[in-house]
Amino acid sequence: MDANSYAETRMAFVGSFRACYRPFVPPQVSEISDKAALNVLKRTRRVPVRIPGNSGDPEVGISYAEFGQTHPGAPTIALIHGFDSSLVEYRRLAPLLDDFRVLLIDLHGWGFTEKPQGLDYGPESKRLYAISTIQKLVGEGEPVYIGGASLGGGAALDLAHSFPDLFKGIILIDAQAYLEGSPGSSLIWPLDVLGIQVLKAKFLRRFASVQSYYDSEKFATEDAMLVGRLPCLTDGWFEANLDFLKSDGYRNKSKVKEISQQALIIWGREDKILPVESVEKFKEDLGERLESCHILEECGHMPHLEKPDETAELIRRFVQTMEGKKQPSSVVDEHLSSQIEA
Repeated sequence: MDANSYAETRMAFVGSFRACYRPFVPPQVSEISDKAALNVLKRTRRVPVRIPGNSGDPEVGISYAEFGQTHPGAPTIALIHGFDSSLVEYRRLAPLLDDFRVLLIDLHGWGFTEKPQGLDYGPESKRLYAISTIQKLVGEGEPVYIGGASLGGGAALDLAHSFPDLFKGIILIDAQAYLEGSPGSSLIWPLDVLGIQVLKAKFLRRFASVQSYYDSEKFATEDAMLVGRLPCLTDGWFEANLDFLKSDGYRNKSKVKEISQQALIIWGREDKILPVESVEKFKEDLGERLESCHILEECGHMPHLEKPDETAELIRRFVQTMEGKKQPSSVVDEHLSSQIEA
């Protein structure tokens, strides 16, 4: 095959590959080989959302992916990703929760959402666009289960606290609640701009990936780095991140005590980012609202990626208990986790 034929063949292949994804997915998706990640990206859509009662803000395309059941009676679980991440974070967990309707939702300004310039991308806007997205996808006033990992757990807490009637229970996976504010709120130019640029750097993404796992040799791969970095290549990523870092960030310490929903906590024993000792504070603050709490052995900050089967089973038991389909168990199978008594 001569050079021209090779180039034409390659262009045809890339064009065919790109046709599998929506135009808002960056072309660098072609560098990724993780089948679970590609499966989520192929399912990813945008829904146009406007904040109710706020005619000043435009309709914004919020990205989401859907898994599991489609019939009206199935319980719905909405899952929120962590800081500067995307819905692809749940690529190994979502397909396992096939008893339920599962919505993976990108937070306003992150993931593959539309990011118009000049909008507010702080916590309040993230909250309002998230609840509007959930209600538009599920139906006005329909309660769901809300869950999140890391900062996504903080976002889930914020939503559950702000809209108590719309959430039946909350799932917290290595959730950030007791670290408040935004690390960039006090930075001045050009340090704030440099800080954002560093977030996009491959070396930092590799380091963050290693820190996130117990078994980093198995999970902190080059492919994992490419998956995590892909949202950084979307239009408007820089401006949206800068706006969030300059905001006051999430403040959830007091909200943990005030939420009304029953909670499930899942934590990796070897979490190097949010140590497992945080669980004791959750136990104290949640009290009787802590339905169950589980520590996964040989697991880091990302149980939904490192221990997806165990995480899915614990979520399944929690939702079944809340739905009244299964009596709560006082002991969790030893191969799944060690349980902390609430």
